[in-house]
Amino acid sequence: NNPKDLDKYIVRVDSPLDNPRYSVRLASKSSDGKSAYFRYLWKLEENIKPEVIFKTYFNCSDEIFYVGGCKVLDSLKISALIKPKWRQQYFNDYTYFQDIVFLDSLHGIASSDWRGLFKTADGGDTWTQDNGSFSGTTRSDTYNLCFFDNKVGFVEVTNDYAYFTTNGGQNFEYDEWQPPIGGHQSVRDFYMTDANTIFAVGNNAALSRSTNRGKSWQKYVGFNFINNLRSIQCADKNICYACGDAGKILRTDNAGENWIDLPINLNNDLYTIYTISRDEVLMGGRGGALLKTVDGGQNWQRLYTGIGSDILAIRFFDNQHGLVVGAQGEIMSTADGGASWKTMVIAGYGVNYLTKAIIKDDHSVLALSNYQILKYDLNLK
Repeated sequence: NNPKDLDKYIVRVDSPLDNPRYSVRLASKSSDGKSAYFRYLWKLEENIKPEVIFKTYFNCSDEIFYVGGCKVLDSLKISALIKPKWRQQYFNDYTYFQDIVFLDSLHGIASSDWRGLFKTADGGDTWTQDNGSFSGTTRSDTYNLCFFDNKVGFVEVTNDYAYFTTNGGQNFEYDEWQPPIGGHQSVRDFYMTDANTIFAVGNNAALSRSTNRGKSWQKYVGFNFINNLRSIQCADKNICYACGDAGKILRTDNAGENWIDLPINLNNDLYTIYTISRDEVLMGGRGGALLKTVDGGQNWQRLYTGIGSDILAIRFFDNQHGLVVGAQGEIMSTADGGASWKTMVIAGYGVNYLTKAIIKDDHSVLALSNYQILKYDLNLK
């Protein structure tokens, strides 16, 4: 009950002194006349769950303490768990990665424009270069990957030509194919609604459809704008959405025969789409822009995740629970349909800049960063 006695209280740190990996130091000590406050800084190491014990003494000088003459009045144990950083799963100075897909929980393919295809059979933990996949030739120039299911798909090569697979990427074979737009890497994204029907979007409002697996294309000519289109995704065979620069959003209800422009009050470039259902759709893009509609695009709501970089990937596991990934490695989760978001990974935590990301499932995210394939494991439960 004597305020002057507060200066005689001291806190000593116990367990870290036995292990130099843990660094704990007193930052400040203060008093309000009733209580004494001790503020500590604790430097922690990744992937370690350390514990620190703070012990309180009264009128205990160093001389008395070191001869065992001090009595512990109280103690407090504090433990911490450091989230792991993004892990580099593969690195090569001469491999510039372009795209990544997963065919099931274990098998995935990554493309690069200098070293061709890379494959994983363990969920993305290890990757092996496999240019022998191309029948009769080897290719090092691989770009967009597109699959209808876990068997049928194709990989784009130079000048927007393609090689098809019907066995999940074990072999890719060249078939009769015409470039859908024209010009090397003029296609920004592909989408397959069945084994033969392919959509392609790209530069200068280009949007084409093939119903014969790329042998011929029908280019849509009904647009009066020149925005680059960057992504396309379909909810079913008839309803598809596309998006692009300066907030451009499009929808078709008849398998691409006609497209309608869905104007929004947004100037951000849009890069990625996720369709929860025919009418519930999310789109993400530059500067953390994230939009959601629940009425097929008639109205759009801006969602604020806290991500400041470009949004590269969106995935929802039902209409409430989902993840988004930013270009600085941010990962955010929602449990209420996007009304609020929880930070799972902060920006720059083990990565500098991502060029592509894929949310494999509710606990695994993989990403590309120039010469690297990276992975982050998390648990939302």
